[in-house]
Amino acid sequence: MEREIPMRYGGDTVGHATVTREGLYHRIRCVCETVSSEVLRAYGTVDGQDVLLGVLMPEGGQLTLDRRFACSACPLDRLETVTVGGPPGAWQPWQGAVGPVTVAGGRARQSNGKLLLALPYHRGEPVDYLPVLRYCTPTELDGRTWMVLDTDQLPEEWRPRSEPS
Repeated sequence: MEREIPMRYGGDTVGHATVTREGLYHRIRCVCETVSSEVLRAYGTVDGQDVLLGVLMPEGGQLTLDRRFACSACPLDRLETVTVGGPPGAWQPWQGAVGPVTVAGGRARQSNGKLLLALPYHRGEPVDYLPVLRYCTPTELDGRTWMVLDTDQLPEEWRPRSEPS
């Protein structure tokens, strides 16, 4: 039996993971776009638990992973999601457009089915995303202030559009 699961990065689908049963093992093959020059890991969710699948390796202009897990140790036939970069719920690099504004250097994460964006903020400096500021909440992340945007609050025409990082 073979299953295909979409791979997500910063809220976007960037590739797919294929799970195949091989006797007492599950083989997982991941192929996705090169979304960052950083070392990235693939994480899966199995029965609500985060599982590190492995480090994605550059190959032929894409990032790939080919690995086997014992079925008894990691039942990948119940794999629910695959996230590139960090475990599900972790902040991932993001850049793109929110309404009429282009944002660079942001972060994104999924929380309770919602896409949250952390927009860069520097006290005393002007922000490029003034039209969406009323939908933001100031939040401390990694020792600095970000404006966190719950994208469900935005009018449909202002929903985020990602661009390659």
